[in-house]
Amino acid sequence: MQQISLEGKIILWVEDDCSLRELVAKRVVQEQCVVLHAGDGSEGIKFAITEKPDIIMLDIQLPGMDGFEILASLKADERTKAIPVIMLSNLDESENVAKARRLGAVSFLAKASETPTTIVEKIRAVLCPQ
Repeated sequence: MQQISLEGKIILWVEDDCSLRELVAKRVVQEQCVVLHAGDGSEGIKFAITEKPDIIMLDIQLPGMDGFEILASLKADERTKAIPVIMLSNLDESENVAKARRLGAVSFLAKASETPTTIVEKIRAVLCPQ
């Protein structure tokens, strides 16, 4: 089975943990993707509107607005509502997963149980469904 390319896809990563962002970005750019980084919600929303990413990776715990508030804002805006969002958190309680789905996230990943490679596979599954 041939692996589907993510080449040229734009990924917006909204995460305030720089070391995690950089670790995953190193793996994601191996796929020839463009990775945009935002450290907080207002910057993430601005990038989502201006850069029109193919997918958004969104942390829950962020300074200022939390990920749920950002997700609700993105899904309420005509310019960004169609962009798929994968929520990420170390808080993988079922209530957070349910809330993320209810607000429009396509998937929810627990950071502690994912590797950069499995994150790339989740992105591929959303952007290139077979």
